[in-house]
Amino acid sequence: MADIRKEVDRVREAFFSGLTRPLSWRVDQLRALRALVVDNQSRLCHALSEDLGKPKNVALLTEILPVVKEIDLFLSNLSSWAKPRKAASKPLANAADTAYVRPEPYGVVLILGAWNFPVNLALIPLVGAIGAGNAVVLKPSEQSATTAKLLEELAMRYLDTEAITVINGDAAVSAKLTGEVQWDYIFYTGGSAVGRKIMAAAAKHLTPVTLELGGKNPCIVDDTCNIEIAARRIVWARFLNAGQVCLCPDYVMVVSHVMEHFVRSVKKCIGELFPDTREIGKIVNERHFDRLNKVLEESAAHGDVMVVKGERIRGERFIAPTVVQLRDGSPLLEDELFGPILCLMPVET
Repeated sequence: MADIRKEVDRVREAFFSGLTRPLSWRVDQLRALRALVVDNQSRLCHALSEDLGKPKNVALLTEILPVVKEIDLFLSNLSSWAKPRKAASKPLANAADTAYVRPEPYGVVLILGAWNFPVNLALIPLVGAIGAGNAVVLKPSEQSATTAKLLEELAMRYLDTEAITVINGDAAVSAKLTGEVQWDYIFYTGGSAVGRKIMAAAAKHLTPVTLELGGKNPCIVDDTCNIEIAARRIVWARFLNAGQVCLCPDYVMVVSHVMEHFVRSVKKCIGELFPDTREIGKIVNERHFDRLNKVLEESAAHGDVMVVKGERIRGERFIAPTVVQLRDGSPLLEDELFGPILCLMPVET
């Protein structure tokens, strides 16, 4: 913990020195971050393949390009965003005054990245933090270890390490960072259980937080839909990144009299979109594989109907696209699944 505190104190000193405030420094760091991503996209794609089995086209679409576009957006607008703005209104007591709203950095920001999009969800928050003039400590997820190590290596080569540092480590390191260090802002992407702990720790110091958490995201399919288009969009979104996406459809409420048509369309779309089912990627680790395998076994015991029985290979951390039609009270509805399992729930209009 002493080494962590020393690293944080060093970054904090850089912020208090005024290093991060000038627009010139922010622009230089954003350009350096862009170079980091563009120059090393092949290495980043390889690391994402090692950690999550992501095909290169998926890595580019969901990880690399969004970061580059975010940086370009900031570079195009930062000078205007950072300018003081004349206040829209003033209290009567200040009627004779000139009032402005001046954007100010928070200070030292902690960014806790997520393992499912370990480049995107680490670097896009970093873009915002740098652009606003903050010093930053970035803690990538240890579950995507290859990508985390590469980000640390590249940050040391490309970025100003006086004010931007990457700290790697296990869950105990994350707990120390959130529980034993006072921050000026915390940005966390991940599950709600950890999110609650972070918010509780931040509340002790009234530290502002952004928590980007998951959930159960339903879709509704009825007889007003174009069934084929709905099926194609839902199948693509559900099985992208092996279903390890917090925004993807978790279950579909399907009006009973179109269920048969929808199921046929889903099966067809799986074959068309994922002719090689390995292209969806792999589960991040064996613990998550076992969790998904267990809930599928519980679902079968409950009487849910396996519409598409996806192959499961633990040694390869692979689960093929799986589709299940649910009965009332299914265990698949209890928690966010975060895996390549599409649940269909028949409903009446």
